[in-house]
Amino acid sequence: MRNSSKLVEKLANKYIAVIGAGLSGIWASILLSRHCRGVLLSDAKEVAIGDKELQILKSENVKIELGKHSDDILRSQLVVVSPGVSPESEIIRKIKARKIEILSEVEIAYWFAKNARIIGITGSNGKSTTTYLTYQLLKNSKDKVFYGGNIGIPFSKLILEASPIDHSTVFILELSSFQLENTKHFRP
Repeated sequence: MRNSSKLVEKLANKYIAVIGAGLSGIWASILLSRHCRGVLLSDAKEVAIGDKELQILKSENVKIELGKHSDDILRSQLVVVSPGVSPESEIIRKIKARKIEILSEVEIAYWFAKNARIIGITGSNGKSTTTYLTYQLLKNSKDKVFYGGNIGIPFSKLILEASPIDHSTVFILELSSFQLENTKHFRP
């Protein structure tokens, strides 16, 4: 059993920046917006955010900046970095220079997993197949079973879809090395 309530409490008065407006960044922003003071979703590229996701982000009062990273990021108390963002990028170097804590979407989602069981699947080859096969084996059990991660559905979105989460909830996650890079407490 993890002590996730204390980790979630850490977020309450924080302003959080999420770097990378791909699916993991979008859903991390939505999840975090419900538990912290404010969220900034930033991407250096002019990425297209789907209409459904954009509507949810706006309804959750997530500030969005595309095409640049402003200095607002450097005023955050925590930064969540999407797996596609290079650890050598200029913005990450600035964040590290300011000693702002950097975590991954997987780490943050884990904080909300409460008593759920988590199966993490990593490796060089066969992750997607193994993840999906594991899901197929467990989906007809009495448990609430979800699969995602690197296979297409971000862990943070699964957390929102699985609510309420308890000991009968099972998350099967395909995890890349990039997703695990900025984890601290994550223990599947």
